[in-house]
Amino acid sequence: MADRIAIRRGTAAEWTSANPILIAGEQGFETDTLKTKIGNGVDAWTTLSYLPGGGLQNVSEDATPSLGGDLDASGNTFNTTSYRQIAAASVTGTHSFDYALGDAQEVTITGDTTFSMIGFPTGNMCDFIIEIVNGGAFTITWPVGTNFAGNVSPGLTAAGKDMLNFHQDEDDALTLFPLVPDVRNA
Repeated sequence: MADRIAIRRGTAAEWTSANPILIAGEQGFETDTLKTKIGNGVDAWTTLSYLPGGGLQNVSEDATPSLGGDLDASGNTFNTTSYRQIAAASVTGTHSFDYALGDAQEVTITGDTTFSMIGFPTGNMCDFIIEIVNGGAFTITWPVGTNFAGNVSPGLTAAGKDMLNFHQDEDDALTLFPLVPDVRNA
């Protein structure tokens, strides 16, 4: 059986009435105020300070949470813009998706097309979303070295839209993933 840790809890009134001395590092949680104190092994409950933040209140009502800046995860910074749409284009022949200009583009295929991916930052994970209109009506040639999810090139809709995601991993390998089928043809 796995070990379980339980944090001492009670209402603010129960804590004040009992006024215990929590051992050093022991947590006490007020179930009605959602506030927490941590013991030092010396002071009684009523003399301890609450942890900063005042408890978790109205978390579900905050419709505009924000970080206040870039998020860093193990040295990788997430960009603060969530979606950089490149203008839609009608393409035939060759077309380059340029990550430096944005991370999403809709293209309407009007003839056989060869795609390339440029502007991806070297050694970084990143994604580029492509919405292809009528891609199954023509021959599509993907960038050399592209890996395919499930090792199969995606089948595209001849008269409709397909959403695809090019993912570059930290080794600069590109993998193409289908995102959603055209729901009009489902």
